[in-house]
Amino acid sequence: MPDSSSALQERAQAIADTAQSIIGKVRQLALYAALSAVWLWGVVFVMTGVLEYTLVALTAILMGLVMLLPAGLLYGLTLGLNEVMHLPARVAAMAERGQTRVKETISLSAGETEAQRWWRIGKVMAALWKMRGLVIDYKALLVRYAAAVRLFTLPGLLLLLVALLLSVLQIVGAVLSLPVVALILLLVA
Repeated sequence: MPDSSSALQERAQAIADTAQSIIGKVRQLALYAALSAVWLWGVVFVMTGVLEYTLVALTAILMGLVMLLPAGLLYGLTLGLNEVMHLPARVAAMAERGQTRVKETISLSAGETEAQRWWRIGKVMAALWKMRGLVIDYKALLVRYAAAVRLFTLPGLLLLLVALLLSVLQIVGAVLSLPVVALILLLVA
């Protein structure tokens, strides 16, 4: 049991290290994408003055939400990766509690006479009940991370790739629009 537990802990630690290296970069990209989406929305809808018309204003709000969607997806990815970073500590704690429960159960039933075992059966049953809770907790821990695993399926990765590309395009568009807006403001003033 310790071999499989330590291998699981090592694998979880490797996953957490990779997640930690990605989180900061993706959060920064998500922030820049959100700021560029707000900038581009402002350039397209506020500077042109078309927000005065109701139908255009409703469309502009919807477009603004769509423009923020890639940044939101990237930020959601970082939240999921942040949860994955806590996986090694939780796996280690669950494995340690499991080993402790097994030792307690074995020690309750070892070295006793038949009569003592009958009297201690309640304690053994209680220990087994605690182990059952531990197994259920362990399953719950793994189910919690199943959502993160779904992120790394082909459709999930394609969705993230599209969000990354759209975010980069928004950032490039915002950077390219800066000189154009400055030129327009100089010509109008």
